[in-house]
Amino acid sequence: PGSENPELLLRWAPSPPTIQTLRNGLKTDHAVFLRAAEYLDSLPGNIHPIVALALFLGDARDADWFVSHVDNPKTVKELATILRQGAEQISLLEQKTYLSGPAWRQWATGNPESGLCLALRGSLDGMKEFETTQMEYQVALAFLKASAAYRATGIEGMRTIPDPARPGSYLAVTSSTNGITISSAYQKDGGTNVSFSFKPEPTP
Repeated sequence: PGSENPELLLRWAPSPPTIQTLRNGLKTDHAVFLRAAEYLDSLPGNIHPIVALALFLGDARDADWFVSHVDNPKTVKELATILRQGAEQISLLEQKTYLSGPAWRQWATGNPESGLCLALRGSLDGMKEFETTQMEYQVALAFLKASAAYRATGIEGMRTIPDPARPGSYLAVTSSTNGITISSAYQKDGGTNVSFSFKPEPTP
């Protein structure tokens, strides 16, 4: 709220991630896996899998990482089979995004990686943390809006900014000799409410 320009930041800030963002990412991964498998099937069988995947990706380092990640298949046919299996399981993961909120949380906090093929091993952090990422971004935007409101109408303007973590309520705003503190009902890292404090600049 001091030297920054919150209005400009808000103008350029992307919308908060939605479940459709997650679905679109999974659809893209599914398409890439299938295209890669089809490309590998079109190559001579004696070409090394890393070389074959590097031709598709255009990056030898990424190809080397992926092939080692799936336990170094010996032929391009084996690698193509792994990619097709991964594409099938990505489709199953996309179906999880249609679960209700409680069912989603139960799935995400369980052991969702159980039974996944090697190609998807260790790749579910984004899905498991989706709700957290979404909420943290919404709270950050709310704080930015509160900063812009302070510049426009002062503390009372800040108190009109809805709190994304508690629908129907507003960000808490307190003022003291030490400055102004904005707080959300969202809690992180040991149950402490997320907050932001600043000292307002003197009015010219």
